Amino acid sequence: MDGVVTSHPPCPADPVATYRYNVIKELVMTERDYVQHLEILQQFKNEVEESGAIAGDAVHDIFLNLNALLDFQRRFLIRIEQQNSLPEDQQNWGQLFIQYQDSFRVYEPFIANQIRCNNAVTKEWDKLKAAHLSEGLRGMVEIQSVLSGFLMKPFQRLAKYPLLLTVCFYLSPACERIEIPTPN
Repeated sequence: MDGVVTSHPPCPADPVATYRYNVIKELVMTERDYVQHLEILQQFKNEVEESGAIAGDAVHDIFLNLNALLDFQRRFLIRIEQQNSLPEDQQNWGQLFIQYQDSFRVYEPFIANQIRCNNAVTKEWDKLKAAHLSEGLRGMVEIQSVLSGFLMKPFQRLAKYPLLLTVCFYLSPACERIEIPTPN
């Protein structure tokens, strides 16, 4: 899955098309990476739960609805891959995000819980470091900023979508100027 499943890169003589191609490639590749990071975080959560290192309430405070986030992002990645496999003139990235607008609400509890999450990580840090984890996940508790960084990835991803979509919007062949509904 190293490459992007899209038409061939545009002719180098068309810098706008090349730039758009690179933006779409970044969107697809970073979406794949993001889902992998959520999967690592879920594996970490599962191992912490199985080890009994911290109480269930603390696990909930730290990871809240991580499973729902991961489930949504896996489904959304499939749709991104499908959109990307279409010929460029049939791709409509803005419409894809509008179609999933309500589904993105899965992030609301996770975001609203961030202060509680940070406090729980700080409070339970020594227990998390002492947890019996697989070798591949020990790095998550080497230093607190690694775990905190993984827990911040959903915020970072949500912030990146509008930036990538804006570029796609202005660089699309037909300038996919769709009417974006205002929030209620």
